[in-house]
Amino acid sequence: MKKIVALVTLVISINSSLVFADPPTYDDWEWNRNVTIYKIWGYWDLSDNISFLKFDNGQVCWIEDNEKNLYAIILSMKAMGTSGEFVCEKAITKSVDGLDARRVHRILY
Repeated sequence: MKKIVALVTLVISINSSLVFADPPTYDDWEWNRNVTIYKIWGYWDLSDNISFLKFDNGQVCWIEDNEKNLYAIILSMKAMGTSGEFVCEKAITKSVDGLDARRVHRILY
């Protein structure tokens, strides 16, 4: 009986530890966990109307200015100094001031 209780306890503890594990890292995305926005900037003379975000971990991502809801979330997070998770594309699609930048896909805060 003690062996069965020990086995059941072991199985439950293993399953519960898997529930609290970090989400999987997919090869197609660059995860920036628990970061704050260090700087937001854009250029008036760029034809593609994008804004760049630099996080406190040094990564740079970009968004199109016409993504108003996402842009509003980013501006409010910067104003409040809130940290969050930024998921950007893995592929580097832009470069600005010698920094490689990826497109923002999702924000979790």
